[in-house]
Amino acid sequence: MRSEAVPPPGVDFSQSGPAIRNALCSFSWSPQFVNPRFHDDQIIHVDQKTWYKATRNPNTKVIVYQCKWDTQGSPCRRWIEGGVREIRTHLRIYHGVQGQAKDPIRCKWFGCSDERDFKYSSIPRHIVTHLKVTLLCSNCRTQFPRDDRIQFHRRIARKCARANTVTVVGPEARLIRLDS
Repeated sequence: MRSEAVPPPGVDFSQSGPAIRNALCSFSWSPQFVNPRFHDDQIIHVDQKTWYKATRNPNTKVIVYQCKWDTQGSPCRRWIEGGVREIRTHLRIYHGVQGQAKDPIRCKWFGCSDERDFKYSSIPRHIVTHLKVTLLCSNCRTQFPRDDRIQFHRRIARKCARANTVTVVGPEARLIRLDS
């Protein structure tokens, strides 16, 4: 089944707005990509893989979120892609979060009130819920918080078995736009 990213209802990727904004993108060490004539745009810093993805194909829509993992009294604030793999990589590289699949780990996302331990393998999926990314069934238009939930839905709802999964970005998402 095909998957694509879409903004929340009523938000257009082609326009800046409160829910999705364009973001001028640079490595923290490469500010030459900043274009000061876009006063509404926010300058963000992303990791090398995200930068490469955005520059490899200018038509690719790269969506990022601000990391709020809190290890020393303040959230991280780096910008990360909202996929489970990218979140896991970011946690490992920038926050030293490592472990085996079933190792217990507490969520340190700023503002998370969940007191329970998660499995190490589940923490990125939990963080996606903080980003408020949802998955939409293209047939019945029902939204689901996680991939396993929409897959289950497609198995039990016959009319939705062949539906596409559409990713609805969270309200704090930023669309990376490169200007030189």
